[in-house]
Amino acid sequence: MINKTIKNKGRYYTPPELAEYVASLTITNSNSTILDPAFGNGALLLAAFKVLKEKCAVNANKQLFGYDIFPLCIKFQKKYYSGILKEENLKINDFFTISPKNHEKRSHVIMNPPFIRHHKIDHSQYEKIAGVLPETEKITKFNDMWAYFVFHSLKFIKKGGSLSVILPWSFVQAEYAKKIREYLIDKFESINVIVIGKHFFENTQERVLILHAKNFGVLTDKISIGYTYDIPKESNFLIDIDKNVWINSPWMTLVSRQFKKHLEKFENKVCLRPLSDFVDVKIGTVTGANPFFVIDKKTIQKNKIPMSVLKPIITTSKDLRKLTVDSVKDWNKYLLVIPEYQKIENEFFDYVKSGENLGYDKKSHTRKRKIWYSIPTPKKCDGFLHYMTKEIPFIVLNHSELFSTNTVHQIFFKEDIDENTKRWIQFSIFSSISQLSIEILGKTYGGGILKIEPSAAKKILVYDGNGKDFPDQYEDEINKLLKKGNREEIIDLVDKWFIRNLEIPDNLIFDIKTDFYVIRKLRQQ
Repeated sequence: MINKTIKNKGRYYTPPELAEYVASLTITNSNSTILDPAFGNGALLLAAFKVLKEKCAVNANKQLFGYDIFPLCIKFQKKYYSGILKEENLKINDFFTISPKNHEKRSHVIMNPPFIRHHKIDHSQYEKIAGVLPETEKITKFNDMWAYFVFHSLKFIKKGGSLSVILPWSFVQAEYAKKIREYLIDKFESINVIVIGKHFFENTQERVLILHAKNFGVLTDKISIGYTYDIPKESNFLIDIDKNVWINSPWMTLVSRQFKKHLEKFENKVCLRPLSDFVDVKIGTVTGANPFFVIDKKTIQKNKIPMSVLKPIITTSKDLRKLTVDSVKDWNKYLLVIPEYQKIENEFFDYVKSGENLGYDKKSHTRKRKIWYSIPTPKKCDGFLHYMTKEIPFIVLNHSELFSTNTVHQIFFKEDIDENTKRWIQFSIFSSISQLSIEILGKTYGGGILKIEPSAAKKILVYDGNGKDFPDQYEDEINKLLKKGNREEIIDLVDKWFIRNLEIPDNLIFDIKTDFYVIRKLRQQ
C-alpha cells in the first residue's frame, strides 16, 4: 500500500492511518455502500474495503465507488493493490458534472477533497460548480474547493447515511465556512468535529480535522467538537455545543472554554478596551503586482526612476524590529507611485514597458485602474501591526514616511489620542491578556501562522494607561529584547508591571499566561 503523501495542485492524498480511522468511524455494517468523490490514490476506499471485510462483507469491492479527474488509484492498483478495487466503479470524471439518480446514492460519503484556495479555482471550473449547486449563492465564490465538495456530496447520501470528510482547520475558523456549517444544520442527526494537531501531510503544514455527520435526513439533535493531537482512541474529549455556537464560533469555543472565565476576571480588575476605541486598522497598499511596484535601489538606479515617484515601504512583518520607525534614510525597498499625469521617458519608460511585456497590466487589480501603473497615493499611517506571523505580534509606531504593502496592517489613531496613550497601548499589547485575546481572535494556518484580520485586530483588548504617565525606561528595555528576539521576556516584563501597579493577583496573571501559552502551543504544533 502507498504510504506517502502526494500533493497535486492542492490535493493532499490521505495517509493510510488517517484513512483507516475515517473508515472505521464511518462504516456501520457489512451492507454499507461507500462513495469517495475525490478518490485520488485510493487510500480511503482501500481502508473502507478493509473495514467491510472485517464486518464480513461478501462482495466488499462491489460496495465501493468513486469519482476523480486525477485517478492515481487506477494506476497504483496495478502496482500495489492487486486488483482489490473494481475499476468499473471508479469513474474518471469531474464530480461537479454528476447529478446522481436514486440508485446511485450511497450509505456513506467519505472523502479528502482538494484544498485548492478560492482564488486558484478558474472561471470554467466555477461555472461547472454553479451548474450543479442551485443554492450556490449561500456559499460565495470566496470558498475554497473543499467547501463545494461538501455541499455537493450531500446529494449522494441515502437517508440515514453519513458523511465523513477530512478538512482543513479553516472549516471551524474561516468566516466563509460559517455558511457551510449553517447549511449542515438539520441535515444530520448528529455532527462531530475532531480537530487534530498532528501534521499528517508531508508536503504541507496544513493541519486537518474530521467532520463526521450521522443519520442524514433527520433534524440535528447533537453537535460536538474536540481537540486531540493524534488520532483519538476514545471520544470523551468531545464538547457538546449548541447550534448558535456551531454556526458562529466553534473554534473559539474549542480553545477558550476556560479562557473566557479568566478573561472576564481580568477585565473586572482592569479597564481593558478594544483596540478600535483608539485606532482604525486597515490593510496596506494593494499593488496587484508587487514584483513591478516594489523595487530596490539597484532597480531604481538601473532604470533611472525619479525619487519623486518612490515611497519607502515594508513588505513583511519581519521588518518590524523595534517599537518605532524613526527614519527611512537607508531604506532599500520602495513603492512605485506614479501619478496619472506623470510623464515617463527614457529608461523609466522602458521599465514600464517591461512590466507590460510581463503581463502586469493584465492583473486583476491593475486592469481596473485608469492607467494600470498608477497606484492611488497611499495615506501616511501612524503605525504598523502584524497581519500574519508565527511569533508574538505587536504595534510599531511610525514616526517616518514609511508605508506598507497589504502583508502588514496599517493603523491610524483617532484624532484625540495623545502620544502618552499610544505608548500605553503599544506597551499593553505585549501583556498576556492582550496576547491571549489575539490568539482567540486570530485564525490559524499551516506552519503555525496566526492571521489577524482587520476586523479581529480591532477587538484586541488593550490598556490605555488610565491617565498615568508612561514609564520611559521600558521603551529602551523592550527595544533591546526585540533586537535579541526575546519577545516572551517582554511579556514577562509587562505582566510584572500589571501585578505591581494595578494590583492584579499573581495567580490570575499566571492563569492568563498559562492560557496564552496553551493556545499558542496548539497553534504552533
